[in-house]
Amino acid sequence: MKILNCAIFIAAIACAGCTSCETGTQSAQCAAAPARASAADAATGLDKRLEGTFWTPTFLKDQGNAKCPAASDDGWGPVFIAFGADGKVNGMSGVNFFGGSCKISGDGAAKFSQMISTRRMGPFIDYEGKFLSALSQTDRMSLSGGELVFFKGTDAIVKFRQIENPKKK
Repeated sequence: MKILNCAIFIAAIACAGCTSCETGTQSAQCAAAPARASAADAATGLDKRLEGTFWTPTFLKDQGNAKCPAASDDGWGPVFIAFGADGKVNGMSGVNFFGGSCKISGDGAAKFSQMISTRRMGPFIDYEGKFLSALSQTDRMSLSGGELVFFKGTDAIVKFRQIENPKKK
């Protein structure tokens, strides 16, 4: 059963993707993403600033026609990622809940590992595959001006804005 779960999760993250959940398009601001993590990220410790925070995507590269669930989509809730003080992450990826570990160094280098996911099917499975794929490709993060950005090399692949804990609603 574990092998089947892993195979399904790997298949779900095998897709690549992103544009905005809210608009479905890439804005000029998204296209002008910073190429490197700021000196402030290295000085203050990006991971410490993320502890206990919740983020929802505003941009997913190559999202295409994959629909991101809106708050009005009954039973699905917002897509989000939460960062724990223990280096753990969890969230909702569109249809399923996910969790795992995230190691972030002082210079913003990042690596997600030991990722797991529930196995529901639903109308947002295409978006979920692209979102989880972006997490698996992330090699660096930057937090500046209230925007969290995940990068693969110099390309911004997911952008987030901070939100209140969606699990309390």
